[in-house]
Amino acid sequence: MSRSTAIVVGDSPIARQVARALGHPTDAGVVWVQPAQPPACWCEQPAAVRGLPYDPDTLHLARLGPDSLVLALTDDEIVNFIIAVAVQRLAPSARVIAAIDSAERAHTWASLGVQTVDPVQLTALAILRQLTA
Repeated sequence: MSRSTAIVVGDSPIARQVARALGHPTDAGVVWVQPAQPPACWCEQPAAVRGLPYDPDTLHLARLGPDSLVLALTDDEIVNFIIAVAVQRLAPSARVIAAIDSAERAHTWASLGVQTVDPVQLTALAILRQLTA
């Protein structure tokens, strides 16, 4: 991965799986942001930042920088959008990929400069591939 920090935001099954797949947070430049009420804090076990995922203090603790990759993978598309906007304001050159609930809104997100992924669509495609294999 060419970016210095991958920030995985969310406590959804997808966020947990992606965080694990990217590697141990302290080894691979991966920071997992687990949504929680303020104040933001760094937690050693598991290595994660806990706080409001769109709060500047939380994102700074997560080492958000200009070359970060932020994966907004909460279960709430609106929260993912707010995270994307916060990241764009704090680190305009950071890359953001946000989970969406409906592929129909992908164009709207793209017009705002946010890359999207539709976990439901990806899961459905994976199941269909298994059926045809």
